[in-house]
Amino acid sequence: MKQDLAMLQKQHGVSAGRSTSIDTHTQTSIDAHLAPFEDRKQSFTYRHDGVYYPLQPSPSIDGDHTTRRSELVTKKSLQDKLDEITFSQDLLKEDVYQELKDITETTHARLGMQQRNIGNLQHRMHATEVTRERLKNQWTRGDEAIRSFTGA
Repeated sequence: MKQDLAMLQKQHGVSAGRSTSIDTHTQTSIDAHLAPFEDRKQSFTYRHDGVYYPLQPSPSIDGDHTTRRSELVTKKSLQDKLDEITFSQDLLKEDVYQELKDITETTHARLGMQQRNIGNLQHRMHATEVTRERLKNQWTRGDEAIRSFTGA
């Protein structure tokens, strides 16, 4: 077994007293190459619609304050818009209610006027009928008077 280990160390150029790992050299090399990449990545930004956004924004109190203030302004603006819409709807409801009330009153007044007109027409028709009956009776009596006078 020691023989196998010595043979492996000899094949890989490693001395028996010094044990180095391939990982140690590789890890150091990778870390050396990644350090500049990390620096570049931290400073890298991307552009969208003419605005630069960092890929990894660093948290800050000012940034949080600005973000929260922006959210509050947005919420306040949305609440104001909602209040404005509600107010407009209330005004519209009042206008519609008033218009319906006006239409109802106007319709009621017109209906009353038409009912009076119908009543007047019925009264005139009745009066005309009474007058016609009276005239008919007079003609009938006149015809009888003429017949009896002439001896017919």
